Parts: sequence; structure tokens; C-alpha cells
Amino acid sequence: DNLKRAVYWCVRFLDNVIDVCDWPLPQIHDVVMRTRPIGLGIMGFADLLLKKGIRYGSDEAAEYAETIMSFIRKEAWKASLAIGTEKGAMPELAPNREAYEKLIYDEVGLDRSLPLTPRNYEVTTVAPTGTISLVAETSSGCEPNFSYAYVRRDTIGKRVYAHPIAAAALGLSCDPLNDDSVEEAAEQIEKRRHELPEYFVDALSLSPDDHLKMLKAFQKHVDNSISKTVNAPSTYTLE
Repeated sequence: DNLKRAVYWCVRFLDNVIDVCDWPLPQIHDVVMRTRPIGLGIMGFADLLLKKGIRYGSDEAAEYAETIMSFIRKEAWKASLAIGTEKGAMPELAPNREAYEKLIYDEVGLDRSLPLTPRNYEVTTVAPTGTISLVAETSSGCEPNFSYAYVRRDTIGKRVYAHPIAAAALGLSCDPLNDDSVEEAAEQIEKRRHELPEYFVDALSLSPDDHLKMLKAFQKHVDNSISKTVNAPSTYTLE
């Protein structure tokens, strides 16, 4: 119920963003107003799996990803239809009505009792969320955690990162506002990595097939594209 409410208000917010933006060219303004595209996405999926004790890249994780994204997509389209009923469907519906009947009723699986009034050309995507996931202290997009302890260097300097769920799993205290505390936790995570439960996988320990399995699960229920890196060993050939 909480996720359903969050999806509705996110779709409404993103649709409102279209109306308050200033578009740089009249051609862009025209296309955006005719299609009203939005891209509701996710982040924190890998950390959610850690809290549930599910191994990223497993069949269970792929099934869970499909369950979540299918639900989000359905609720996002329900919200778009409701907002379209209230404010008007996007102008591009008229020449694409048959395609949207197939998409919304057959592919997404919404009940045909809901009026076909999509406010938006598409509603879901999965962006990388690299920087904002760091701010939120959670995993990015639909990606696995890159590592549970690492050093990050960027334009504002060097920072040490210790994953809070990994630290908790090892019984470590880690104050994110105290650099010494974070560095100590990161050092311990690095030393005691082998003590973490087996479902604490990271981007480089997963096989390419594990990555592809998750990519497939997410892309199946997303309108636009998804950001997903498939890491492979350096020994892999192009073929």
C-alpha cells in the first residue's frame, strides 16, 4: 500500500514537472507537450535484497525483481490513466490508440474497465542514480553493490565508504558523520569480508550470466530503458 501511494504521487509530481519546465527550443516544447514522457525509476534494490537475505543474481532475486517492477509499472500506468482522466490524455494518444490499448491492457495487464486516458507516452525507466544513491546511502538503480568498503575520489576530494548493512552484519559500529568511524569500519569490512553471509555479493564477484539475468528481469517490466552494467572478466573474448 505504501509503495502504491508513493508511485501515484511520484507520477503526478513528474507529470507536473513537464508543465513547469522551460524547454530550450520550440520543437522540443512541441514534442514534450504532445507526448508528456516521464521516467519513474528505483534505487536501493541491492540493499533491499540484503535485508531480505536474497542473493543478487539468483533465480529468487530475478523473480523478486520482476514482481516489484511489474507492480510499479502497473501502478504507474494506473496513475497516468487517472491523471489523464482528470487533466486530459496526451495529444499523441489519438494516432496511437491501438498501440496503447495493446500496451496497457494486454502487456501491462490493467483491467479494460479503466478508461484509456494515458497522460504520458511512457512512465517507467531505471536510471543509474549514481550520485543521488551516494547521498541517500543506498545501492544505485537496479545494480548490485560495487563493493562494501572502498575509497572514492572526485572533484571534492577523497572519501572512504563503509556499507552500513555490511557493517551491521559484522557487528561494527559506523557513524556516517564521523570520518574516523567510517574508516575504521571500512578497514574491518575489508579484513573480515569472508565473514559476511554468502548473499553479500558484489558487482565483480557476480558472473556475467548473473548480471544478464537481473537485466532481463528488470527490462521486461520497464517502458523505456534501464541502466545496468554487465561486468565480465578481462579474460573474456569479444565472442
